Amino acid sequence: MFNSLISAFQGANFFSRGFWLGNFLPVIIIAALHAVIAALVFPQYPLKRWLEEGNTLTMTSVAVAAMVAFAFAVAPLLSLFRGLLEGQYLPETFTDWMRVQRMLDWRRRKDALDKAMKQHQAFQDLNDEDIWTAIKQGNNLGTVNATGLIEVAEMAVNAFRKNVTRLKLSEADARAALIAVAEALKANAIAPKAGNEEDKKQAKRLKSIKDLFVDLLDEARNEARYRFARREREGRRIELLPTRVADARREVERYCEDTYGLDFNFIWPRIQIALAKGDSTVPQNVSDAEAQVNFSALMLVLALTVPGFWLPYLLVTMSHPWLFLFIGAITPVIVLFLFELVVRSHAVFGHAARVMVDKERLSVITDVMHLRAPATLADERLLWQRLRESNEHGNPADLVYKGTT
Repeated sequence: MFNSLISAFQGANFFSRGFWLGNFLPVIIIAALHAVIAALVFPQYPLKRWLEEGNTLTMTSVAVAAMVAFAFAVAPLLSLFRGLLEGQYLPETFTDWMRVQRMLDWRRRKDALDKAMKQHQAFQDLNDEDIWTAIKQGNNLGTVNATGLIEVAEMAVNAFRKNVTRLKLSEADARAALIAVAEALKANAIAPKAGNEEDKKQAKRLKSIKDLFVDLLDEARNEARYRFARREREGRRIELLPTRVADARREVERYCEDTYGLDFNFIWPRIQIALAKGDSTVPQNVSDAEAQVNFSALMLVLALTVPGFWLPYLLVTMSHPWLFLFIGAITPVIVLFLFELVVRSHAVFGHAARVMVDKERLSVITDVMHLRAPATLADERLLWQRLRESNEHGNPADLVYKGTT
């Protein structure tokens, strides 16, 4: 029986890699989790004895068949689940509230970006050329004349080093150290032409202070550059939609619109058709990325059934309080993890999908739409625009098919 089920599913092409990873795997994981909880809540009905009392192979076959059927049945609902995670099907009042919260968070990150940019620019504007000019002036003197200035420079550089070591960048401390070192170098030679051993010792000390300050300034500039680059990535904004999942999807759509003037939702299913017509398949990395999107979205939705069913049951029956507390405590962590997985998987799929659009969009024009390939990018953008217009009611667009004059 089990072998016949496998053969039937294979004939229906259910056992594709995308189906296993994107649809079936979340179902079997959550089903196993429900089974474990049920075994803890109902110890009088052990699963092992239930299997031993019946035909183990038959019961396993039925269970697997049921899970495969359920995974296949929920496949059309994946777009609905993703739409919910993107905020498309939520009440407008709720999505507006979500956007306001995200706007406030974005403004905080934007303020941090502006601060990091100003700090980065401030350290770049520090003119360390003053150091080398001061060295020439001091060496022209040929002697060590003002050891007090060396003391002041050393104190200023030490204060600057303390902040840099703790990654507490202070443009004021850096500028104070720069001025103090420059003044000490102007009044003292680091390569005295003559003098006693004490003068040579002070000159060597001043040179060490100068070298330390130059190194610290480079470190501070690198740290300021790193902070600015990091804040720049965090502060980047395309379109602030209700959720980060929607942002990830919109990023792909914007790439297609801005680069080629086409609609991603229009081109993507036709790319798959174009590959099928050419006796090819979607590259493994793209299909795996799409399966990862389906897996993460379905896993998140199905995971919510665990607290959704067991928490009310355990609360009403007042049994197994430790299990009630454990499920209640672990649920937020799991939900946040799975939501982040949805966002990241959308981003990975977006990168792979953009490559496919770059590579296969012209095949859609010639092999699927049976139109002439455009000669230039401007012609291509105009063609996609006319295709969009042809879908609008009351706005027909005339197109020339391939092989006609």
